[in-house]
Amino acid sequence: MRCFMCVALLIAGITMTSGNTALGQGASLLVEIDAEDVICNRFLGFGAEWDSSSYPQAGITEEDFSVIRERVEWMRLPVAR
Repeated sequence: MRCFMCVALLIAGITMTSGNTALGQGASLLVEIDAEDVICNRFLGFGAEWDSSSYPQAGITEEDFSVIRERVEWMRLPVAR
């Protein structure tokens, strides 16, 4: 949870900074990352849920499944549930 909060705060800060610059306000945000201060040693990334059991009911064709499989392989997910 702590890892998620750090990433969320970082994204929020970047979004706020880019928004201020786009509006011409000139405000900036300095984000410092200390590589020695490890918050989480085992973060696997943001997961994905892949529930293919409902594909027949949803009308997913073999062609659709090929596209889904290709995209999942491209993401190189370490974990899928």
